Amino acid sequence: MVTVGMVPGREEENSVVRIINLLKSTGIKTCALMEEMMHKYVIFIKNNESKVIQKESITRSFIKEMKQKGFREHHVEVEAENEKEAINKLNENSEDYLNSLSEFSGSIFIIASCVVIMILVYFLFNKLF
Repeated sequence: MVTVGMVPGREEENSVVRIINLLKSTGIKTCALMEEMMHKYVIFIKNNESKVIQKESITRSFIKEMKQKGFREHHVEVEAENEKEAINKLNENSEDYLNSLSEFSGSIFIIASCVVIMILVYFLFNKLF
């Protein structure tokens, strides 16, 4: 079993170390956040171009500069280890969203078609009788 060492005089760090060692001793896998820092990324989009920036490094002046260059901030923030993983997660999220949207619009089309057919049948039978 791998254990993380305690640092004398640093109680805050030692409490985190104790938690990590406790989780490892119980067989529970520690999350990546405890051993490796995950970062939040913000994506800026302009036509076919995009930029992925760590949220911690973004300032108001940077956002203004990006808007002047024609970029807009994407509404989804992604939590990932690096920029490449952030892009992959965003693409997966977008693909899932588009699939859900196409399924929804397909269902709406079928329902709308049924309603139109029912209205046509109603008016057809009203005129005959």
